[in-house]
Amino acid sequence: MNEVTPFVRRVQFAQLATCLLAALFWIFFDASKHNPALAKANVFIEDPYDAVGSFGIQLAGLSALVSFVRIARPYPKGITSNNLLLILRGEAVALLSVAVTLTADFIAMVRYLPVWTSSSAGWRLAVFICGLMALFALAGWVVLHIGKSLNLLSGSRARGQTIVVCLVGGIILAFYPEAWRQSVPGAIFTALTGMVILFVLCSAIVKLVFPPAGGPYEDIFDDLFSLYQWIKAHARFPGFLFRGMEKFVNIAWMRSLINWLNPRKHAWNFVILVALGMGTAFLIAEAIEEGAPARNVIPLILAVYIGIEGAGVLLGYVLFRRFLGIFRFG
Repeated sequence: MNEVTPFVRRVQFAQLATCLLAALFWIFFDASKHNPALAKANVFIEDPYDAVGSFGIQLAGLSALVSFVRIARPYPKGITSNNLLLILRGEAVALLSVAVTLTADFIAMVRYLPVWTSSSAGWRLAVFICGLMALFALAGWVVLHIGKSLNLLSGSRARGQTIVVCLVGGIILAFYPEAWRQSVPGAIFTALTGMVILFVLCSAIVKLVFPPAGGPYEDIFDDLFSLYQWIKAHARFPGFLFRGMEKFVNIAWMRSLINWLNPRKHAWNFVILVALGMGTAFLIAEAIEEGAPARNVIPLILAVYIGIEGAGVLLGYVLFRRFLGIFRFG
């Protein structure tokens, strides 16, 4: 047993709370847009507030998932403080994604107070936001307490810069001109503004709390491979499934494709493909929920979705790839 082993249970509890909050946050975001009563009272259903939420649920979900894989995988040589630091970083990013989005929602509710205060649905939205913020405060306190106990918190003195960044983001959300989103270029710019606010604020705050630099780390490929090896060793169903998969990935053309997509060797190929795929997936999901758009505007809508979603994926990757230890290079 090493010095960090007694803290693993606490980190597991924090991970459970983080995953629960991310799931409730997604349910709230979806219900506030698609429940007729809630949508009518929803003052943060338009950009830039909606863009903050759209990217907030993605960043929260992906960060929580990365940390979940890392807390679930086996560590043959024992878990280290560096492993726990990466897990806590992922939990912190997920929690802050929720908090920044809820703060943007709160700003919208203050700005458009008369719109929602006249209906019971509006008050239900306010109660949901307060409940999610309370859960965020609990999970955030646990993460900070663990980080402090393990001496993993940042010694950064950039509080003034972070406060300025947060104030600028809040002012933009509070006074963003409604007229700017009435045209197609304006709507695109407004969505991008919300996206940038979400990523920049989360990055600035979390890097103030946890140190942005660290020692050698195992990336998500190492984590998934370790988990795969454990499942392979403990699975009760026939091993031919694993042998079949391993033979498939060793086919010459598949090895070439994997090598071309390997972000450890080619930093951007895989990420750009993910950005294109996520943009297309969100367009399909929106078409299923809202109905297919007219054929003559499909190319424009596809370009907008892929462009905005792709920009978000690339910005998030630049800001968090090293901080979360997503891929190591070389």
